[in-house]
Amino acid sequence: MGFKDKVLCRAIGTVVAGATLVACGSGFGGGLSGKSASDVLALTTAAATAKGSVHLLADESFAGQKQTSVYDISAADGKQTIAGADGNSLTVVVGTVAYLQGDVTFLQSAMGFPASAASALAGRWISFQPSDQGYQEITAGDTLGSAISEATPTGVLPLTKASNVDGQAVVAISGGLAPSEATGGSTGSQVLYVAKTAPYLPVEAVLHETQSGKSGTATITFSLWSEPVAVTAPSGAVPISSLTSGG
Repeated sequence: MGFKDKVLCRAIGTVVAGATLVACGSGFGGGLSGKSASDVLALTTAAATAKGSVHLLADESFAGQKQTSVYDISAADGKQTIAGADGNSLTVVVGTVAYLQGDVTFLQSAMGFPASAASALAGRWISFQPSDQGYQEITAGDTLGSAISEATPTGVLPLTKASNVDGQAVVAISGGLAPSEATGGSTGSQVLYVAKTAPYLPVEAVLHETQSGKSGTATITFSLWSEPVAVTAPSGAVPISSLTSGG
């Protein structure tokens, strides 16, 4: 949604099968001394999962256009708000059902609705079931599990020092784009910054991506771990299946 169709989005990290993991050098100190990138990814994934919920802020720029996304996500539920060049939207995920509400610009630019349908649906809730086309794109990153699956660097993964991010001492895991980001011919790199001290939570993720000759960057910050996330299913939502079938 939003810039997702072009390139960017989302956060945290898990171990990706087939990645080449470069061992950590000396000098990291503390509990990360002698750890490999695989070890650190396992630690940060376990820590993030154990926290159960998180607040994410994503500042994205693609081909000169900017977008800000805010997420409050838990293991099963989540909420995302987007403000940017493609208009404004709100997504709520409750269990396995996703609900999307957007303005006219968003429904036309990001969702592809014709002008007449976008005007009629602006401000109304549209529901998506797991079997609906577009469900994966709508829900990507809107729960803790889906966020965890998206931002792990791939390929050769050097684990390097970084001074600090947001006042925290961190180590950096660098590599290629996660499979969910490297779609439609996109290429680029991403870095996951992990706190140097226990419980080794993700602190920030930075993505650089190029698609069809256009480039973009996303910076995602993590905060408010274990925050309460309470969302409810909106009433009166229009099923996307009824719209795509011409109903």
